[in-house]
Amino acid sequence: MPRALTIGNGSMLINFDEHYRVRDLYYPHVGADSQLSARPSRVGLWVADQFTWLGDTGWEITPGYVAYSLVTEARAVHADLDMELQFTDSLDFVRDLFLRKIHVRNTADVPREVRLYFHYEWNLWGAAGGDTVFYHPPTQALIAYKGQQFFLMNVMAGDAAGIEDWATGVYTAEGAQGSWQDAEDGWLSQNAVSRGDVDCVGMLALGKLAPGEARIGYHWLAANTSLNGVLADNRLVRFRTPDSFIDRTQHYWSFWVRKHGTPQPEIPQEIWDLYHRSLLTLRTQVDDSGAILGGNDPDVTRETGDSYSYVFPRVGAIAAAALDRAGYTDLTRQFYTFCRQLPSPDGFLFSKYTPLGAVGSLNHPWVDPDGKETLPVAADNTAVMLWALGEHFGLDRDFDFVRSLYTDLVQPALEFLLSHRNPSNGLPLPSFDLWEDTYGLHAYTLAATWAGLRAACTFTAAFGQPELTGAAQEAATQIRRSFDSLFYDEETGRFVTRLRIFGAREPIPDPTIDASIAGLYLFGMISPEDERLQRTMAAVRQQLWCHTQVGGLARAENDRFLQVSTDVGNVPGNPWAVTTMWLCRWHIARAQRMEDLKPAEELLRWAHRHALDTGMLAEQFHPYTGRPLSVNPYTWSHAEFVLAVQDFVRRREELAGSAQGTPVAAGIE
Repeated sequence: MPRALTIGNGSMLINFDEHYRVRDLYYPHVGADSQLSARPSRVGLWVADQFTWLGDTGWEITPGYVAYSLVTEARAVHADLDMELQFTDSLDFVRDLFLRKIHVRNTADVPREVRLYFHYEWNLWGAAGGDTVFYHPPTQALIAYKGQQFFLMNVMAGDAAGIEDWATGVYTAEGAQGSWQDAEDGWLSQNAVSRGDVDCVGMLALGKLAPGEARIGYHWLAANTSLNGVLADNRLVRFRTPDSFIDRTQHYWSFWVRKHGTPQPEIPQEIWDLYHRSLLTLRTQVDDSGAILGGNDPDVTRETGDSYSYVFPRVGAIAAAALDRAGYTDLTRQFYTFCRQLPSPDGFLFSKYTPLGAVGSLNHPWVDPDGKETLPVAADNTAVMLWALGEHFGLDRDFDFVRSLYTDLVQPALEFLLSHRNPSNGLPLPSFDLWEDTYGLHAYTLAATWAGLRAACTFTAAFGQPELTGAAQEAATQIRRSFDSLFYDEETGRFVTRLRIFGAREPIPDPTIDASIAGLYLFGMISPEDERLQRTMAAVRQQLWCHTQVGGLARAENDRFLQVSTDVGNVPGNPWAVTTMWLCRWHIARAQRMEDLKPAEELLRWAHRHALDTGMLAEQFHPYTGRPLSVNPYTWSHAEFVLAVQDFVRRREELAGSAQGTPVAAGIE
């Protein structure tokens, strides 16, 4: 089930599903370990001797966010029970406090007793067994812990705080499903301690509500590294009140996301809304260590064998570029500082890393398809990092910051790109493509390498290494020259996406149309005015567009990753947000008049239509229903949408200037 909302503060991240159930709780690092089991943690309602869990049959739930914030809001109505719940939830932006405010309204015409139940199924440190949960009488709270991981849950209504009824249990015990079942008769066992694979339920009594009456209940979850820490946090919430933390968090994020003023009225409001939501969503995926995670929806593990809760250098760098252009250079400095530790002894970056900088599960072998030793790399990861750092430097010109990265990150990465080349033509040696699955020479990798080399020249020149500057300039020139001779197909008049490598034979052009050819203009190696590229992109649009009501651009012809349809004539693959935004940026790059921007605007609207109502963009979408497939939300999708909006606004301003007599050239920076 896709994650419908996500909130975070840099050390904790919480995901909700479409039924507004808490599904994931990452702490103390975003993406490092979910402290909950794979099953939902629940909110229950008892009224008039009837019990229901939020998300059970009968609930109509509308999840969302408070505008311009990382504070969630949800309306949950149960017509049969004549009950209405309004949630306002937040993660404090300073402290690791998850706070929930619930307006509960009795819409029946008779008074009724009402109780709320809050349930968590723990899996601390992401490892089975060894967890403990106990009731703490001095604070009337439930506390779960393992090692240096403590969580305290408590409740409040009016001036009264404390859990009066509770249960703890072991959800893997024979014949047991968890203590949440104990709540369904409205009474709890008050089992005071459990250990193993544990869960717990705490009750909040709201008393008797008159017809039409509403009361407010609060629940909070404090996370800390010690028992004293969560006890201190609990005292603070009771002293300051939960509202004070919720309100300050809402104000903080409102200022954060609107730091550069109000949206331009010429741009459709729904596009601005998704732009701001994308910035906030990107922020939730950034750990305090600086790591930018690819996506924290673990359900994808069933299909892929692993989650996306890693730093993918390519994705992180593109997200950093989007955040940089939006004005958050202070945030991206943390990311580049994090990346200092990543280069291997050979200078390259692996495909993924944990939020603490360890190499992630291996995507690629150390031998090529012919069994010969090779490096397990998608070389564009290293190149895109250099390109993005060059973009960052171009915005803030902070020489001291780049100096701190030069020896550990810039120089090793550059030396890898210079050494990992074929001496006969200057092209990078074969590696895996950006989709992480095809071995060969790839146009996207070449364009990224060309851009990374050019970016590195700025740094080598500044730090007095003219021999490296000259080598990088010459290497970029060779790539550009060899690309034209090897990647252009005279018969079709188009560029090919890749050259396949088979032993000692000459590389063979692969005629498969792949959207990643967009890297040629995204990194600036080929001008949008180049007629060969125009013919290539026309073929991409024609062959990869999904001819269903959903639309959108697939990655490649007959893309088999999570393939839904074999009708490849109409559905060449599932539509992706990333590739569709590349097409959007292509229209922007070529626009010469205001009306030329209309196709791009429609593609921005396409992204808005296919985001969830909460503003979450998935990696890809079902080609017939539009439902999210794979990770949701996906960092790369939101980053490309942000970049597309930024390109759109900049190009619109340029064209408006040209209409008043200021010359403007085609292309993107």
